[in-house]
Amino acid sequence: MNKAFEVLLTILALAGMYCAIPNKISPVGTTVRAQQEVMIADGSDPMPLCRRGHCRPIGK
Repeated sequence: MNKAFEVLLTILALAGMYCAIPNKISPVGTTVRAQQEVMIADGSDPMPLCRRGHCRPIGK
C-alpha cells in the first residue's frame, strides 16, 4: 500500500512537471523590454488639486 501510494505521487509529480513546460517556444531575438521614463519635478507645474491654495504645505 505504501509503495503504491509512493508510485502514484511520483506519477502525479511528473505529470505536474510535464504540464509546467511551456508549449510554445518563442523565437530567438524576441524579448520584452520595460520602458523607463524619468520625470523631473522643477516646481513649475504643481498638482492640479493643489492649485489656488487648496493644499497646505507638509509640516505646517
